[in-house]
Amino acid sequence: MKTTKLEAYHRSLIFDIVEGRGWNLTYYKDVEIEAAILPLVELLNNEWTLTAYSCGGHWQPAAKFQYPYVAFHVLHQPRVWKGIMRKTWEALMPHISEMATVDIMETHELPDTQVAWCHWRFCPRHGSIASAPKVFRNERHFLETLGSLIKATCEALETVLREKYVERFSDP
Repeated sequence: MKTTKLEAYHRSLIFDIVEGRGWNLTYYKDVEIEAAILPLVELLNNEWTLTAYSCGGHWQPAAKFQYPYVAFHVLHQPRVWKGIMRKTWEALMPHISEMATVDIMETHELPDTQVAWCHWRFCPRHGSIASAPKVFRNERHFLETLGSLIKATCEALETVLREKYVERFSDP
C-alpha cells in the first residue's frame, strides 16, 4: 500500500512525539479503531490535526458508561483550524439537542494561547456519566443517538474542509 505525503508527515510527528516526550502514540492505521468513531478519526488525521485517542462508546450499566470521544493534537496554523471549527460548529448546531451534544475541551501551551490539544466527547447535554440511564432508554438508543451526532459532526467537518479548504484538504 502506498504511503501518502500526509501519512508520512503524521508518522514522522508520531515518531518525534514518542522519542521526544516518551508518550505511547500509534498511528491510527496501525491499530483497530471502533467503527462508530472511525470516520471522525479519519477526518481528524489531516493537515491541521493528528488523533491520539478515541472510543466509539460503550453501554455498561453494571459498571460505567463510556461516551464516544476523540482526542487530537492541533499541529499548526491555529487560525485556519479555528475557522474550520467555527464553520463546523455552525453547521452542527441544528443537530444539538437536549438529548445529545459535543463536550469540547481545549488545552493551550503557555506562553502561547494557541490550541495544542482538543478532546471532543459525545454525551447528553448537561449530563455526566451517571445521567446516561436517565437520558437513554437502552443501549440501542444510546448508540443510535450518539452515533447520529458523530455522523452529523463528520458531515459538517467534511463539508467545511471540502468547501473552504479543498485545495489543502486533498493529498497530492
